[in-house]
Amino acid sequence: MHGCRVIQKAFQVCPPELQSMLAGELKHGVLDCIKSMHGNHVVQKCIEQMPPESVSFVVEAVEDKAEAMAAHIYGCRIIQRLLEHCTPKRLERMLRQILRSIRKLSTDPYGNYVIRHILEHGNPEHKKSIVNEVCNYVLELGKDKHASNVVEKCFEASTTGEHAAFLKEERQRLIRAVVLGPVPKDPPDRYSPLVQLMDDRFGKYVANSLVEYSRGPEEMKLLYTRISSSPGKKASISSLLEMLERQLQQAQYQQMAQQQVLQFQPLRGKEVPYVLHSLV
Repeated sequence: MHGCRVIQKAFQVCPPELQSMLAGELKHGVLDCIKSMHGNHVVQKCIEQMPPESVSFVVEAVEDKAEAMAAHIYGCRIIQRLLEHCTPKRLERMLRQILRSIRKLSTDPYGNYVIRHILEHGNPEHKKSIVNEVCNYVLELGKDKHASNVVEKCFEASTTGEHAAFLKEERQRLIRAVVLGPVPKDPPDRYSPLVQLMDDRFGKYVANSLVEYSRGPEEMKLLYTRISSSPGKKASISSLLEMLERQLQQAQYQQMAQQQVLQFQPLRGKEVPYVLHSLV
């Protein structure tokens, strides 16, 4: 309990050659350290402080049992640190294993953190695989205590993440899966994923994310129509409609500001009218 803090501090302050010596002592017992309440913090610090090429022994220790490690109370932390500090290419073998079990790990108390971390730090193809898998089981995952967080992260990663443009098609598919379900109905009935998620203790957060990450007046108006005509609980409907109204007002305000700026572009080099300072 106390010794692990000393070793962590040593990784933090020692020069590279001493870090390498410390890492060498970990190599043959790295799995035991990963599974230890205290030792896992040492392995995390090693990954954080050393160059990625110097922690290959950690990657090699977990890549053949990546699924089990992702679902381990401490192993999941190690995989998250590797995702933060190593390139997806170096972790390809480990990631292939994990991505074969997206649905299973999403519902796991620890595995869901790993899936969410891939949505943040993985390459575009990894993110695409996760979003597509979530689309196929959106209602099941959206109503799960742990997997609902993964569905929310899918909205975030496909709307505002660095690979959002690449995931545009997947994002649209995810929205359709939530709003329309496998058999689209207009207006949505009480069995549609949207209605079931709105009225679920965990699914309601997915419905909130759907609204939060809606973009553009047309998309927001479509969601407004779908939600207002759904047979869900009045409290759930009202809450989402209020969020949408705020989102729509903000989008319209930003659009108006952009139009005003474009209108006065010929004034470059001259003073911009004072009224625009409140819009930009």
